[in-house]
Amino acid sequence: MPREVHQSPSKLSSTSFPRSKNYDTPKSNNFIRHQGGSTKSFVKAAGQQEHQRRPLLGQRPAPFTGPADTYDYTQIYEEDEPYTEMSPNARVWKVYNQEVTRIDSGRIEDWRDGLDSLLVFASLFSAVITTVASQTSTRLQKDWGEVTSNLIMELIAVQRAALSGNPVNAIPSSQLTSPSGFTPRPLDVAINALWFFSLALSLSTALAAIVCKQWIHQYTIMPSTNSPQERAHVHHFRFMGIEKWHVAGIVGLLPIFVHLSLLGVFFGGLVIFLHDLSPIVGGIVDLVITLTIMSYITRPFRDSSLLTLAG
Repeated sequence: MPREVHQSPSKLSSTSFPRSKNYDTPKSNNFIRHQGGSTKSFVKAAGQQEHQRRPLLGQRPAPFTGPADTYDYTQIYEEDEPYTEMSPNARVWKVYNQEVTRIDSGRIEDWRDGLDSLLVFASLFSAVITTVASQTSTRLQKDWGEVTSNLIMELIAVQRAALSGNPVNAIPSSQLTSPSGFTPRPLDVAINALWFFSLALSLSTALAAIVCKQWIHQYTIMPSTNSPQERAHVHHFRFMGIEKWHVAGIVGLLPIFVHLSLLGVFFGGLVIFLHDLSPIVGGIVDLVITLTIMSYITRPFRDSSLLTLAG
């Protein structure tokens, strides 16, 4: 009868068993030595990673809420109570108000910067036009100083004729007298028409810019006493008004009116005025105006007002 061999538990524990190939490779041993841990710690860490990669059915891993996750509203606002998801103080209204504020901030800031620059330029340009137009507007009416000087010259001629014994009737009378009519030159009429039209267009654009700034202010201001739901409704009502009146298109078109007032109208009157005074000065100014218009047409950054209206 064969003899049964019984081994003690201490001997069984010291018996060597074949290791797995995954832990026998030099790569895994190097990894374990590099991490400074034992085989058990390595197996435990691997099991935890496997458990994180395979969540149980019906479970969802928690969202990452680190420094870069600034729009996770589940972490910013508390969850609503059951059946109160559409109440006046629900989280959906708070999220809506914060999102529209973030979206509108960039567009409103661009509008305000553009309108402020437009108002400054329109103010300076209107002051320049007023100065030059006030000098040329006198040509559209009778110059009483010139009338006075002509009458004085006629009186001196009469006195000389009387002293020399010549007949007074031989002295020609002045063409500029008080009852005589006056007709301005067509050139003066064209110059003043261009400059005053440019002034009116510039001031009208400045007024429109002020009205747009008032619209933007009323659009951004929001009462803080109302509930989030009421603030959301008020914002949507004002947004529909902004879209209905095409405020974005108006803000984009205002600079074009100012540019037209300067390049197309004021410069035209300036060229006519200078050529009437001196052709040489007019030719030099023509060269400067031509270079300015060419730089404006070929500028790298163009207005997006037409694209705004088309969209």
